[in-house]
Parts: sequence; C-alpha cells; structure tokens
Amino acid sequence: MAKNRKFLEGSKPTIMDGARFVGKPYGSKRIEVSIILRFKPSSVSLADHAKCLYKYPYEHMSHEEYESHFGASTDDIELIKKFAAEHRLDVMDIDAASRCVTLEGTVEAFSMAFVVGLEEYEHPDHPGSFHTHKEQISIPAELHGIVTAVFGLNNQPMLNPHMGTVEHTGTEGGDHQAAIKPFKPPQLAEYYNFPKDLTGKGQSIAILAIGGGYKIEDLRYYFENIINVPMPNITVEYGENSPGSGSWMRDVEICQDIEITGSIAFEADIHVYFADNNPHGISSAIRKMINDKNTIISISFGAAEGKLEKTWGGPSLSEMNNLFTRVSLHGITVCISSGDFGSYGKVDDGKPHVYFPASCQYVMACGGTQFTFRDNIIYSEVTWDETVKYKQMNFTLASGGGVSQLFNRPQYQEKADITLKTIDNAENPGVEENRNKGRCLPDVAYYASLSPGYYIYRDNKDDKGGGTSAAAPLYAALVALINEKLEAMGKQPAGCINSHLYEKGNSGEEKLFDDITEGNNDISGLGIYSAAPGWDACTGWGSVNGSKLLEGLLKAQS
Repeated sequence: MAKNRKFLEGSKPTIMDGARFVGKPYGSKRIEVSIILRFKPSSVSLADHAKCLYKYPYEHMSHEEYESHFGASTDDIELIKKFAAEHRLDVMDIDAASRCVTLEGTVEAFSMAFVVGLEEYEHPDHPGSFHTHKEQISIPAELHGIVTAVFGLNNQPMLNPHMGTVEHTGTEGGDHQAAIKPFKPPQLAEYYNFPKDLTGKGQSIAILAIGGGYKIEDLRYYFENIINVPMPNITVEYGENSPGSGSWMRDVEICQDIEITGSIAFEADIHVYFADNNPHGISSAIRKMINDKNTIISISFGAAEGKLEKTWGGPSLSEMNNLFTRVSLHGITVCISSGDFGSYGKVDDGKPHVYFPASCQYVMACGGTQFTFRDNIIYSEVTWDETVKYKQMNFTLASGGGVSQLFNRPQYQEKADITLKTIDNAENPGVEENRNKGRCLPDVAYYASLSPGYYIYRDNKDDKGGGTSAAAPLYAALVALINEKLEAMGKQPAGCINSHLYEKGNSGEEKLFDDITEGNNDISGLGIYSAAPGWDACTGWGSVNGSKLLEGLLKAQS
C-alpha cells in the first residue's frame, strides 16, 4: 500500500457461508456508496449525552440541535467532496446531521478510490446477486480518523425476516389448538389491555421492509372486510414495492407488519421503507425515516451478531447503533423483533448468540410468547417455543434472547435485577464471554406463536403469521395509541421507554407486566435460557399491560 494511504480498520469482510462467486461486476456499472464521517469536535460525546436515556422522561432533541452537537464538520465534508472530485465520483447527498456523504460512480472508479477489487456473488437464500470485496478498504492518509465507515462496497445480504407462514405440526398439547382460529390483531390488543377509544391519529409508523412487497387490494380487503376498520393511509417512502420479486417470506413479512399496525392504529400514517439488504441500504432507509420525522419505527428483520461482525464488520454495526441512538434522542420509539431461533441464534458453533439490530442499546427488543389453552380458552402465557413444518421438514422456533457481545450493558439494565437463568439440571450450560457486561435482551414480549398464529391476508387468500416479528409491530401499534393520548394531554411522544420499563419492572409497581415464568428458549441444547420471575432472557419483563403503560408514562411526564 502507498505510504500516503491508510487502511480503514475493521473493513475486511468475510464472505458469507453459501455464497457463490459469479464473476467481476462490469467496470462501468454505477453504484452508490455512503461515507460516514467522525463526529464534529464537541464537549460531550454521543455516548455521554445518551445517558439522558437512562431516566424517563428525557428531553427530546430537535434535528437542528442534534446536528449542531453531533453532526459532521463543514471542513470534513469539504475533504470528502475534494476526494470525490479527484476520483471521478459524484456527490449525491450530504446529510451533515447523520455525518453521511453519499457518492455515486462506476465500479471502476470506486475500486480505484478505495483500492479494492469488487466481486459479484449469489446466495441461495437471497434473490439476485451482490458485490463485495476481500481486502481492507484503503483511504488517503489525510482522511484517516475522519472516515469511520464506508457503506456500499460490501453489500452482502445478511438480515432475514423473523417469521413465517408454515404448516404447524404442534407443540406439547398442540393437537386441540388446531381448532382455534388465528388471532386478529385487535383480539390481542384487547387481551393485552391496550387503551380504548384511541386510533393512532396524528402518528406515523415507519416500517422497514427488505425486499418483497404488498398488493394494495389485499390490504384494503383485510382492513375493510376482515377487521372492519377504515383503510389506513399507507405510502411507500423509500425503495420499491415489488410483491413476488423475491422470497415469499418477505411478502408475508411486510403484509403482516402493515396489517398488525394498521388494524389497531388505523388512523396513523403507515410509511413503508423498502431497503436493500446491506449496511448502505438499511442505514439510508433509517436516515430517511428520521428526516421524515416519523414517531415510531417497527423492524422485523435481523441476524446473529457474530455473523454480522464478520461479514459487515464491527465499525458498520457500531455506526448503525449510533444511528439508532440518534433515533431515540429525537423521541422516536423503535420496536425490533429479538429473533426466532432462541438462545443459539441459528449459529451452530456451540455458543449463544443474540440478534442485531435488536441488540442496539436504545431500541425496544421484542421477544415472543405463546398461549396454553383449556377448552379452547387462553389459560396461560409462556415462553414461545414450538416445532413447525416447512417442505416436509420439522424445525423449532423460539423467542430470541441473551447477551450482546458487541454493545455494553446500558445503565438502565445495570440497575435492574437481571437474571440469566440456565435450564434446570443443564449439564453444560453455554457461557457468554460478555455475560456480565453486555446489553441483555429481550426487553419485553408479546404473542408470537404460529399456533394458531396471527390472521393475515395475502395474495387474495387467508394466511397466518407469527414470530417475534409479529410482536414488534404489535408494540409499535400500542405506542401509536399511547402517543396519541400523550400528545392530546400536551405531553411529548413516548420516545425511548426502556428506562421506564426497567424501573417499573424492578420495583414491581403498577402491575405493568404479566411476568412470564414458564418455558425456555433453548432449542439447540446449550442449556440456556429459562424463564424466571422478573426479567429473563426469554421474554424480558414479560408482556406489557397497554393501559397501565399509558398511565405510567402520563404520570412520569406530569
């Protein structure tokens, strides 16, 4: 490497398992790349300022306030503009608040600018092809310490939906459950005591979609004929709505997310953001959600931290965690599914894994529960853990949870009574290296089982869904109702409520949670984790009583 250049630390990716090399991309092919810059000099770091999120309520930052404290400096942006001009790259967008400069150019130009050899790959689990590289990214020495991440040169698709529509083969005692019809979302809203006479009016729910799409006629029929509510205002704000363009699960996912949120908060605006499945696409969509001033974000995708750290790189994940921190500082509530593969996270290395982005410090990580029934009536709520069938194969799903290996434990968890309970009589329970230091998840849980599942409608027919990716939009709908009431009372939107949840969970006040104390999410023999009284790594504090949460937030803001 030339003496006047430096490597960008953590920028050498590992090629994802199962990827097949298909050749070199055409040098004239045009691509888009995001350059993430350092924070401007400030007396307070973002991490230190985010400590305001350890108490509830906290003062929400305006976009202008955030940019003045934590945006990119004008001098740094000018250096990137100069770099782009020298390498025949076009500046497409400058987002100083997000510290991001978006460039466009040819594969050849970007390869020379960052001294990488881009290669094209395919993967059986993801539609189309993608490009990546095997080298560390190289930048001019004068940009060393200024550029913190580069998104768009490594476009490996890693996130997967946390749900499915599969033929159910039953859990213990599951035979009689087949007679029970899938739940319509308003039925679950009633079960969890969501506040009455609220519709989400004045709120905007941003839903992240990765590929796939929906048919507006399916949604209209679902809302007006199955749920019997007015058709919500649903718009695509980023990317392209393309039903049938990829995995059927991605179509199911976005339909489920819209139908769950819209059937409860039907007067909220539902904004859909279709992102490419890579750091550039996802971070671009999140930035657009922020700039569009949504009040709630719902995300039902993720992947194990360990896999993402190798393929996307630690700096990329850290920058996205910073992005979600910013979201929370603006007073936007983020609900993210915790994953559907229990404590092992679908990584067969004999270690526990949690899912990103649910592991980010200031998002609400949403785990899953299931019901037990007696005489076709709900008898109890336990940890979600069930066996399903797909294409004549059985596999087991469970609520994702555990300890982050990437992100430190936030103070609101340090003060709480965190119990990482192993399975009773487990011979060799898995041990995390970061067991007593990492961010723990999930925070809360709602119904996720596919038996009988959620009633959804897609492709002009009845369908059913579930997974922790159903729990996340259910929480998003609850927050929309709560925000409507808060704002009507002259209060600020809920924002990041994690510190409130942990304070009330630890004190046992106000009967905010239905504590889930039965079941486990050990589906791979690791010996972890088991549900327990109080917080646990299966369902967090348990399922939230919606009306009690509203009462508590109103009281806290008084």
